[in-house]
Amino acid sequence: MSIVQLIDNSKTIKKIWKNFVDENPHQQFGKWFHLRPTSKGVTIVTTHDSRPMRGIHVAKTKLNNVLIAINNVLMKQNFEIENAPWEALESVLAAEKIKERFIAGFRNREFPLQARMISEMSDNSMIKEALGINYLHFAASEVILQEGVTEGGQKIDIVAHDGTGKVFFLELKSQDNKKDSPFEQVAIYVRDYGKIGSKKNKDFEELMKNYPYPIDSIKEYVGYVVIGRYGKKVVRHEAPQNGRAGYIELD
Repeated sequence: MSIVQLIDNSKTIKKIWKNFVDENPHQQFGKWFHLRPTSKGVTIVTTHDSRPMRGIHVAKTKLNNVLIAINNVLMKQNFEIENAPWEALESVLAAEKIKERFIAGFRNREFPLQARMISEMSDNSMIKEALGINYLHFAASEVILQEGVTEGGQKIDIVAHDGTGKVFFLELKSQDNKKDSPFEQVAIYVRDYGKIGSKKNKDFEELMKNYPYPIDSIKEYVGYVVIGRYGKKVVRHEAPQNGRAGYIELD
């Protein structure tokens, strides 16, 4: 993956997204979907419970039409995706000659938790309190600049920020996942992306400035491991200390 290609693509997608929002002030796309730029186009990702973190790949040239068409389906159903059959959404894709579908089911045991966090983090006062902040904004999911930026090419599950320059790398793990080492993963992310002035840091900040949901200024990087299933309640939390990531447990 070329970082130059990824950033250039993201700039274009950011403009398309801004135009869409400006022209559709009552759009509800963001309630259940978000955009993830890639080096070749963009992935539209859904956070709906029935298809958590499933996505479709769309060419930049078709993105605006697909956004409008999906939003129109939601408008007809009073913005509630529960009342909008997935077949209706998929017919939109077919009309744009896009064969991919929002496949049902869970591909990954962390996906339900990841989707719920993205959908609800801004309104969950317990999570914001655990992080020691007043506001929490979603910026990106599954972020990787290029193969080899982090060992094994890992992806940051969620990038979020507080609106004042503090960026959070959130690594999500289900309670029954005993294989991964999430604290080590977050330490790698903070090290690779958070070293102010390094090439990796400059690339990351340039990408985030040009994401559909941009972070204009970054002053601090903080890593947290979030463990749980689907709950909204914070039952335990610890702040980062001595180079170790923070910890939040949900129930």
